[in-house]
Amino acid sequence: MKSLEYIGSQINTLYLLSPDGIGTRWLNWSQIIPRWLRRAVVANADFLLRCSSWLKDRNLIPFFVEWFLRKHLSTEEDRIRLLHTWLSFESFIIQRKRIQELLKLHFIKLVIIIGNRDKLLKIERIEQFVIKLPNAKLYKMEANHLLNINEVAEIILANITTSPEPQ
Repeated sequence: MKSLEYIGSQINTLYLLSPDGIGTRWLNWSQIIPRWLRRAVVANADFLLRCSSWLKDRNLIPFFVEWFLRKHLSTEEDRIRLLHTWLSFESFIIQRKRIQELLKLHFIKLVIIIGNRDKLLKIERIEQFVIKLPNAKLYKMEANHLLNINEVAEIILANITTSPEPQ
């Protein structure tokens, strides 16, 4: 989505799969949390993992939070990748209204594919985003944030033969 600002005139169709940035829960936290705190999380990963496990066992935090921390803080390589991902978010802040303007300006067809059980995305926000665009399609599949690649391929193939018409 961020590339639309730079090469929007060269894009005919934009495919977004479980699109973080339009309606992602908690994504803005990574933009609000100061750099020093993000670095502290990574530097104190072992302590944080022990705490999150203890909290999850007592149902004080959601399963997803503990799973996320375990997945991204278990090894030094994972910790470095997470930190760099968090730090790079600052360069990829998405302004939904600007994206909508660019899609309309360049007559770009938009295809969004999401899982109807996706706990990371606010599906209502994505629906509101799509409804404001004349050349957008939203597909919901029986899935969570991880989509079935075969079903995604079918949707892409069905949409690849059509191109947007200028209004």
